[in-house]
Amino acid sequence: MLAVGLVPLLVGCAVNYAKFGVLFGLPVTDQVYTLTNAYRRKFLAANHNSEVGIAFAPTDALAYLRLDGLRFTSVFPFITLPASQNATVAGVLFDKRYRTASLPSSMPLLFLLSCWGLITAFRPKPLGKAVLTRLLLLASGTACAALLLWGYIAPRYLADFIPFLVLASGVAMVDIWRRLEGRRRPIRIGALAIISLVALFSMAANIGMAITPNEQWNSTQVLHYVQAQKAVSDLTGGTLKANVVRGSSLPPYGPADQLYVIGDCDGLYISNGENYSTVPNASFLRSTWMPVELGHGFQHTFQVTFNQSASGGPASVPLVSAGPDSVSVNVVPTDRRLLRASFSFSNSDRTVHDIFGVMPLVRPGSTHQVVVTTDRAKHLAQVSMDGTAYLIGSLDTTQPIHVEAQQVDSGGTPPALSVTDITGSTPQPTLCRSLIR
Repeated sequence: MLAVGLVPLLVGCAVNYAKFGVLFGLPVTDQVYTLTNAYRRKFLAANHNSEVGIAFAPTDALAYLRLDGLRFTSVFPFITLPASQNATVAGVLFDKRYRTASLPSSMPLLFLLSCWGLITAFRPKPLGKAVLTRLLLLASGTACAALLLWGYIAPRYLADFIPFLVLASGVAMVDIWRRLEGRRRPIRIGALAIISLVALFSMAANIGMAITPNEQWNSTQVLHYVQAQKAVSDLTGGTLKANVVRGSSLPPYGPADQLYVIGDCDGLYISNGENYSTVPNASFLRSTWMPVELGHGFQHTFQVTFNQSASGGPASVPLVSAGPDSVSVNVVPTDRRLLRASFSFSNSDRTVHDIFGVMPLVRPGSTHQVVVTTDRAKHLAQVSMDGTAYLIGSLDTTQPIHVEAQQVDSGGTPPALSVTDITGSTPQPTLCRSLIR
């Protein structure tokens, strides 16, 4: 039976090797990202064109098993990820190192219980049938051991330890309850209280880490997070204002939770603490910094009314421009008595349309709110309509931002696009101003 089961595996390995030159997976050296990123090629060259190796084990072990793998702060959520990425041992190059908590600090109950469970299962003369768990513990521990050979550190890999931790902790709990049987009531209550307190800390630590801003968050989530920090700090006497730095441009990197104010609240940003120095495009776009609030200098709001053009063809109106760069709103008739709205970003080299591949359908005569973000600090141009983003472009110019002349309805046949600048009537960034007062 074993031989029959190995046949598909061997055939699969042979086919994979014939197609890609490796027995398992895909050759990382041929990935598009590898071909376009100089650091990835340097990383692979330093590690024999492999993402796996013994050289990574000391750094991985330090990252996942260190005792100080959490950060305690005076502001909400009080317990969170380390402020910066983990250091490397002996200067070994890693593909990527995200800020990552360690097992003992973020899951102390499971970690301590799993240590107890290992001793219980592998002691020379295990009690009861604990010996039967050895094979399961070894099998689940293999996945954990494999992570210590990986040239990539990230919080999501902590989940790979969970099967082993839960199994070993279960062995420990059985042994602990066995030992408490027949003990005096105060001892049993005391043991339960200790376990409960450590469990509560583990929950608080994981909640704190889970609500830490990351690069996948949208602007609304980031704003609500900083608002929560401010509200809790006002109640507890925390020092959120101590995290605020002011300047005229964003630095490439800032420690996690640092708040940065550009100009007179033109932009308020929070750092996610990740270092993108090895990814030139992300560094240029200042991906470390996540927008919290944008003022009228960076965010322009328009009311756009879409109509059928007199000629029955498409129409276009520029919204903002900066030197050779410009952002326009467009309308295209369809065969369903509806209009298709679209947006375009043009510079001296090319014109980009709706990079998300979605052009919304609108009814003739309907009015929609269009927001154009021209964030110089992040070199970013973005267009959204009714709260949904449809276009993102790179803004790489020092020219001043100019709001183009708007078309308005003059009382006759309405133009295909009627655009009104309502930026001045939109709210100012109140959160930012409360932090710099």
